[in-house]
Amino acid sequence: GSLDEMRKLSSAVKQYSADDEVRMERVAAKLEKREQSQIRYIEFQKQEKEFTRPPQFIKLAYTVVEELDDAAYAGQLLNSAEEKLREGPYSLTQFLPFTVAVDALTNDADWVARLLDEAAEHAEHFPAVKVLGETVTQELRPRDSNREWLCNFYQKYLEKLASSNASAFEFLKMARAIKQHLQDREWTEKTLDLAIQHAQNHFHYAYIAEQMNQWDEGDRADALYSQAAEACSDSKELTELVQLARKAGVDETKLRDLYARGEQLSDAWQKLRWAEGIVDLFDDKEWAGSVYEKLRPSFEELGAIHLLESSRDSHMHQHKLY
Repeated sequence: GSLDEMRKLSSAVKQYSADDEVRMERVAAKLEKREQSQIRYIEFQKQEKEFTRPPQFIKLAYTVVEELDDAAYAGQLLNSAEEKLREGPYSLTQFLPFTVAVDALTNDADWVARLLDEAAEHAEHFPAVKVLGETVTQELRPRDSNREWLCNFYQKYLEKLASSNASAFEFLKMARAIKQHLQDREWTEKTLDLAIQHAQNHFHYAYIAEQMNQWDEGDRADALYSQAAEACSDSKELTELVQLARKAGVDETKLRDLYARGEQLSDAWQKLRWAEGIVDLFDDKEWAGSVYEKLRPSFEELGAIHLLESSRDSHMHQHKLY
């Protein structure tokens, strides 16, 4: 009822229930609370008239629910916020906090779903996709409908990646998002398989391998590092692979095994660069020495033995200056 009705009830209680102290106190407390609320309503409505920006309406909607527990009034404020938001071009960074507010302050799942669908249309690249996934899983209420929405959204995005022939990195990022946001092991695995299928060079395989190691899948990581080594076509790429894998914490024995693929290089000059890398990367003069020896006949044939020897001398006799 209105405040006037409450005032009438309060004076009636005073007249007729003077002996019922508990009831009198309860009605008086209720009336006082309502009078305080009325003052706040007037303040809020005054503020609202001066608002020009969406965040002002959103902030007030939170306050209204917190102080007055009035979801209907909060809904009106959020409608005003949406009208303001729609005056400019669509902005995901503005609409996501608004969506969180609608989800928290109204019980309108349809409104939330509409806003999410619109956000999905504007999430064209992975950073936006990830932010949307984080918002749905960390900031919205844990409704089944929200999770279902996110699964559909991720599925569509993966289909888009597949049809646009995206790189392995894009699928790797999605595997991380699916694991982190949905904790769906089977789907994470499937998406990693897609990343591997789209791998085209040593970098792709190495980064997927690094991720496998971080997820404690050491055997799969080792297999992928081997694939990375097979994808290397020259000594420069093998060197890049060893540096990447070393940075990712792969142990030295495995690194040497990866680099040893250079044995299969057929070009004598590539093989020479590879021999230099044995010293530069592993400081292993014995291994390098045997490779230099095996290269002698090829360089004699090329009439370039002096180049082999100068490479060997500069690498095998590096004196460290202390």
